[in-house]
Amino acid sequence: MTAKISIMRTALAWAALIIFTGGAWCDDQSAQDQTSPGQNATDRNSDGTSPLFFPRNSLRGFADSAVAPPHNEIDTGLCTLAKGNPFPNTTCSAFARYVWEGYLELQPMGRTSLRRLFLIVEPRIFGGNNIPQYRYTAAASPILWELTIGAGLELPHHLELRYKYHKAWLLGRYSGTGNAASLRTDGPYGRYATVGVLWNFGGWGRSNISAHGNSAHGLVALRGYVDFEVAPPHDEIDLGLCTPAPEPSLTNATCAAYARYVWGGYLELQPKGRKTLRRTSFFVEPKVYGGNNMPQRHYTGEASLILCEVDAGIGLELSAHFELRFTHHDVNLLARYRGPGGSATLLSDGPYGNNSTVGVRWYFGGWGHATR
Repeated sequence: MTAKISIMRTALAWAALIIFTGGAWCDDQSAQDQTSPGQNATDRNSDGTSPLFFPRNSLRGFADSAVAPPHNEIDTGLCTLAKGNPFPNTTCSAFARYVWEGYLELQPMGRTSLRRLFLIVEPRIFGGNNIPQYRYTAAASPILWELTIGAGLELPHHLELRYKYHKAWLLGRYSGTGNAASLRTDGPYGRYATVGVLWNFGGWGRSNISAHGNSAHGLVALRGYVDFEVAPPHDEIDLGLCTPAPEPSLTNATCAAYARYVWGGYLELQPKGRKTLRRTSFFVEPKVYGGNNMPQRHYTGEASLILCEVDAGIGLELSAHFELRFTHHDVNLLARYRGPGGSATLLSDGPYGNNSTVGVRWYFGGWGHATR
């Protein structure tokens, strides 16, 4: 209970900081931003006639539904310790066949300085019932639910200040404390909070709501974002490399793979030319984690490299709001965690392992492809 109260106090403190300090600074910049090509989509679309509450496209984002083909299941990290696991669990089938996820932004205000404030919800649900090399099924048994919530504040020049809180819940037969079906009591990344800055470019996301947002000069159109996040002390990101909670005898006292920093981004390239070619896009989404922390032992500001995740793939625009996507996810351990013989970690792969999925994405509220 004490830990939950501490986290809530931290969340409220950061939310207050985002609203008041960032909002005041944006107001000071509003005059010069009204004619600047780098001004925000919110400012461009706010002409004084917008409703005070819930303006046009106040609810925006996308929803995904993806399937992992056989032998490409998503490893949620709940079953096996890849490095000489002395506690194999042959009854654990938490390798996901399906992923349902989305990204939702809600902009409550259409006028005043609070129009730059938006709320964030990112749900992700995994389902399946598979044991690699033993059993492959099409079942959609619930496994894991991840949820990221937060708040953001639009700043000038396509910048955003963001606070996010992440938590995971085990579902179905994996839920509940002391459950022998899983070697972990939490899901990938554990429970953490971050504060960060995001810069979007080329008409990605919210900036695409405006007709001025999409950059289509030259032979290709480039759009995406770059972000940097910091997890405050006691809110580090658990990459699942160190300690499976139900087996304390496996605890590795030298493992400090709890991340303080996250460097991420998304780049989408859309060729120009024939109509069919214009509907094709190539994307890459890298994410690098860094830190050197052991919960309840030591907390540092070091940025030692831990893990690199990369999603890469191709998309085909089916209509103004739907897109067919193929995505491959790859994970690589870095620095002292790298290599099959490394003793700094109990796992040889990171969250979700290596997998491939095919899925359909739906854009709404003027987000992404919806206004190309």
